[in-house]
Amino acid sequence: MGCHDKGVEGPIFYREDLPPEGRDHTKPLKITVICNKKKVLEVLVDNGSALNVCPLSTATTLGFGQENFVPSEQGIQAYDGTRRDAIGTLVTEIQIDGEEFEIELQVLDIKASFLLLLGRPWLHRVGFTPSMLHQKLKFIRNNRVVTVKGDPDLEIG
Repeated sequence: MGCHDKGVEGPIFYREDLPPEGRDHTKPLKITVICNKKKVLEVLVDNGSALNVCPLSTATTLGFGQENFVPSEQGIQAYDGTRRDAIGTLVTEIQIDGEEFEIELQVLDIKASFLLLLGRPWLHRVGFTPSMLHQKLKFIRNNRVVTVKGDPDLEIG
């Protein structure tokens, strides 16, 4: 599954892919995933993020503890310019539309408007193409383009 797989056109977004309100929205792209056999809402897809992030409260709710985290020396600069240290790294599986993917998350003790943040490292590794405008993710699996719709009604307040 790479950029140059033969026989499959890459993920392309069309006018028909736009949400009902068209271009007139300010929605972040949020999806629902399954992690550790639990449904996780409010998963932010952010191709502007250089990390995949899991707030400590989410990790705890999902049943993960300190014993599941690999120690990390990773220093992280937040969007507001503050610097935080990762508690550790969590490697786990997530399921999206019935497909399973491994993900490495930086666990941070933060308050966040998301339960998980999927950034560029994961998007690039699995070959997802996100479109905030279209409120969808697309990827190629088994020689077909799979479309994952964003969760509706998640406006920025």
